[in-house]
Amino acid sequence: MVLAGLADPDRSLGALLGWVDFDEHAQPITSEVNDRTTLRQIAEDYPIRTAPPEIDEVAVVLALEGQDVPLTPKERVVAVAEGRRRGMSMAEITAALRGDRKNLVQAWERAKKRARQANRPDPALPDAFGVAA
Repeated sequence: MVLAGLADPDRSLGALLGWVDFDEHAQPITSEVNDRTTLRQIAEDYPIRTAPPEIDEVAVVLALEGQDVPLTPKERVVAVAEGRRRGMSMAEITAALRGDRKNLVQAWERAKKRARQANRPDPALPDAFGVAA
């Protein structure tokens, strides 16, 4: 539902979906054009989850895929956390980030220690950095 953000939430479902004539299995359907329920009435409130502004999520993902992308020290820690969440070993993460294993492990351990001292979740846990897992 990427395009859902472009829909007027105050229009009725009949008006919003009236042009849809098939379902996700390409089976013909008829939409209820008289449905006056608005999108806003049925939408749930989802919290907006974003990375901290100093974290470039795209750069982190590209670096984990092995592309030569410069990362800040904080992004490197996030990359290690994301790599661990993905099930990557430290050797795989080190190779992807083209870094020194000792430095990455030290940064990782410091991040875990700071998180524990601040009563935050361990960085290896999903959503520990406020970034969707």
